[in-house]
Amino acid sequence: MAASHQATTLSSNALPLSIIQPVDIGHLLRELNEVDEKLRQDKIRSDGGVAKGATELKLSGDLSELMKQANLDINDQKVRSQMIEYLEHLKKDAPVLHISFSSEPSKPFLSKITAWLRQEVDPNTLVIVGLDPTIGAGSIVRTANHVFDFSLSTRLKKNHNILGEKIKQVTTAPAPEKPLKENHE
Repeated sequence: MAASHQATTLSSNALPLSIIQPVDIGHLLRELNEVDEKLRQDKIRSDGGVAKGATELKLSGDLSELMKQANLDINDQKVRSQMIEYLEHLKKDAPVLHISFSSEPSKPFLSKITAWLRQEVDPNTLVIVGLDPTIGAGSIVRTANHVFDFSLSTRLKKNHNILGEKIKQVTTAPAPEKPLKENHE
């Protein structure tokens, strides 16, 4: 596969679901730069011959998954350079959503949210997870220019008049004339 075609393949594929946050892109970028430097040094040490290659390198699961999913050869210097450029582009320009929950969401839950966002919004969407115990239940989603508050606490605050009226109706309702039959079975 030609290097230019490989770069096109990488940019047209969605990121693996294990890569969720911008920090994950930073980790990939750091690791890929380290691999690139190691392979360059190996090539120099082998007197311009073929470098030993990535078979001796221990790649992280995320980098291995990214390379496999995009069908890329990490031993190809042009591919590594293009991937580094692509990851730097993602680090700066990928769409990022900030989602706050009242407690730490599970990894499978985050993967499902990320998969949906990448399918419906953009294949390179990244998610930053925040914790805010005052939310109660639900979440708050922030984009670059919008805030969507799906929290229970905000919903209760917005509807506190209705909630107060319903509580008042229940507490001031007349008592039933007949006592309820007790069931002693």
